[in-house]
Amino acid sequence: MGNRETRQGTHTTTNQNTQKNNKAIKNVPPRTHTKPIMSELKILSIPNLYVLRVCAEMHPYIYPKTQFNTPEHDHNYIWTTQVHEHKTRQTTSGQQYIPLTKRRNSKKKLKYSLNHLTTKYSKIWNTVPIEIRKKNSLQTFKKHLKHFLLERQTRQYLQEKHS
Repeated sequence: MGNRETRQGTHTTTNQNTQKNNKAIKNVPPRTHTKPIMSELKILSIPNLYVLRVCAEMHPYIYPKTQFNTPEHDHNYIWTTQVHEHKTRQTTSGQQYIPLTKRRNSKKKLKYSLNHLTTKYSKIWNTVPIEIRKKNSLQTFKKHLKHFLLERQTRQYLQEKHS
């Protein structure tokens, strides 16, 4: 993948291209802010697209369907209720268990554990409201999640604008 600078440069270029395309669609001056345009066109920002992709990828493992002739997966998503039985906010709200990624009592710290992606994906999944997470149908889930992300994106823009 290259070093960190290369990846950041690619991300910046992608973001700049997205902004240029949005401005071309609306035929606005070059220095116009893109957030209101993205809200008006109902286009998710890159971080929100990432949340949508991760949650859509994770959904079939949370609500599995019986499918034939499909390969096995190595995702190990665990409900908090499977780890312990006492009532906590995480167990009652249907949160995913997030295992520790660092070794304790060790001078050498692990950068990533075997469950690194499971941990990162579970953290993102847990940020989605429970009403949306409970949707069993993938299409319904994605539709409600995109609507939620667009509303949050617009709300954040309006808060930034008024501060």
